[in-house]
Amino acid sequence: MSLIPMSVSASTTLFSDGFEVGTAFSAWSSSDSKWSVGGSEHHVGSKSGSAEGSTGGTDDDIVKAVSTVGYQNIVLDYWYKTSNLSGSDYVKAEWTSNGTTWNTLFTISSNTSSWTHKTHTLPAGANSISGFKIRFTAKLSSGSHRVYLDDVSVFGDAIPVDQVPTISITPNTQTVEATGPSGAVATYSVSAIDNEDGNISGSAVCNVASGSV
Repeated sequence: MSLIPMSVSASTTLFSDGFEVGTAFSAWSSSDSKWSVGGSEHHVGSKSGSAEGSTGGTDDDIVKAVSTVGYQNIVLDYWYKTSNLSGSDYVKAEWTSNGTTWNTLFTISSNTSSWTHKTHTLPAGANSISGFKIRFTAKLSSGSHRVYLDDVSVFGDAIPVDQVPTISITPNTQTVEATGPSGAVATYSVSAIDNEDGNISGSAVCNVASGSV
């Protein structure tokens, strides 16, 4: 018989940082010099991360490696606020599955007077990989240009695990005397109970059906 019921799990927080604990970006894999943690602006709590000042000819990044092994439906969630952006200024929210090819989810390039919430549901390529990373990459042209970032989280749903239902055969043992060269007819009943789907006896398929020789 073949029975493949599934279990379903609620979203799990794989990473979360509100920049309240530890030293600057201590929870991140790396951070460049134009990124800092301070308290002049914050969404929740008393601190936020920010990129401020001219980054010159290169982008300045903060990067976080987050294993998504065993998880699917990956979501990146964060809040941001900007000040004095102009021209070609931007901060990009990006992700990668291999550390080489980065995929842009959103580009912050306009000024906001209040904190703005963004949520990105990532494609299947982000599911169940050990090399998953997120980054925020900033390109700013002046010392007064700023982007604030707060309450960054990565969520995922546990990938369902196959479960074996409870199977009962009645009678569980029997001896039937052969009535001819082909053997004898044996009759029995089968029930299958799954903890997610309940009674799935109708899905049970037996190699030798009840009532056959």
